[in-house]
Order: sequence, then C-alpha cells, then structure tokens
Amino acid sequence: MTKIAQVEAQALQIVEDAKARARAMFSETEQKCNEDRERIEAETDIRLRQMLDDMQMRSTQILEKSRESAQKEADEMNKKAEFRMDEAVKAIVWGILEQCQ
Repeated sequence: MTKIAQVEAQALQIVEDAKARARAMFSETEQKCNEDRERIEAETDIRLRQMLDDMQMRSTQILEKSRESAQKEADEMNKKAEFRMDEAVKAIVWGILEQCQ
C-alpha cells in the first residue's frame, strides 16, 4: 500500500510540475508575443510615416512642376499678347495716318 501511495504521490507531483511548466511556457509565449507585437507596431509606424513623408514630398514636387509649367505658359501667352498688341497699335496708327493723308 505504501508503494502505491508513493507512486500516486509521484504521479500527482509529475502532473503539478507539468501544469507549472505549461503555465510558465504560456507566460513566456504571451510575453514574447507582446514584445513582437510592440516591435512590429513600431516598425510599421516608422514605415508608414516614411511613406507619408515620401508622398508629401512627391506631391510638393508635382505641384511645383505644375506651377512652373503654368507660369511658363502664362509668360509665353503674355509675350504673344504683347507682340500682337504692338502689331495692333501699329496697324491702328497706320490706319489713322492713311486717313489723315
């Protein structure tokens, strides 16, 4: 009987040790998962901020190129208008001179 009681006690101890080990492993795994999650969140935050910065920089460049292009086009239109204005003024002046003669 004593031998059976010892074996049962050992079996109970083995079960308790296994439960304690399982709890420790679960706790370690949970801690590791939390650390991994925090690391991944931080890395993702950095990557997203970099992507946002890159998009803002590209948007600024596109706007600047568009502004420069529009300004260049406006300058060309003004030059053509001035050139035509000079021609118009000359035509009017010549017309007046011809009428006066």
